[in-house]
Amino acid sequence: FSFSEFSTYSYSPENYYKRYCLGEPLELTPEAERKIKLGVLIHGLLEDPKYPFVKDMKEGGFSKKQTLNAIKAVNKIERLPEGEVNLFAREHAPPLHAVFDGFDKKNRLLHEYKSTDNQMRWNQMLVDRDKQLSFYAYVYHELYHQFFKEIVLWRINTKTGHAKKFETARGPQDLKKIALEIDMTVRAIKSRGWWEERKSRKEFAERNQMVLAV
Repeated sequence: FSFSEFSTYSYSPENYYKRYCLGEPLELTPEAERKIKLGVLIHGLLEDPKYPFVKDMKEGGFSKKQTLNAIKAVNKIERLPEGEVNLFAREHAPPLHAVFDGFDKKNRLLHEYKSTDNQMRWNQMLVDRDKQLSFYAYVYHELYHQFFKEIVLWRINTKTGHAKKFETARGPQDLKKIALEIDMTVRAIKSRGWWEERKSRKEFAERNQMVLAV
């Protein structure tokens, strides 16, 4: 059970059923699709300095200015030893899945990257209340029985080329709260008879390959 499932159901049970039971892609506006695409490209650059970012940005229809601003912002970010780390809390009921943008297991650090062209999209209050960070801290605690020493959300502004660092934390009460919300969400999904209809990660991967092949 991933944060994506959790948040999708919380926002719209109807969209959850279409996405995770029927396997249908979410209906997005062209602007939303463009923002997601930009975020994916920026994550590619963050994961691998040799990633052909400029080429893919050009092919994606992004301007030279956007490309240069994105590179400028990314170069200001502190990198952690591991990126795009998949973690599974398999002993939890249900098993939980999280993908950390940046992870330092030895020093107990978590970094999350958010790209935006709106500097008001993220601020300290929103970061402190962000459920995705709480979800990730909970998965980490379930696996390692520890709390993160540092949690950082980086706001990557593709309009200005700035990178803003927001530091936050998650303690016992935060994890207790998100654990209760996860449990309530799972119970709600099961009450609708949708739990057993959920597509597996393998089925999603196979479907995505079919879409790419068309």
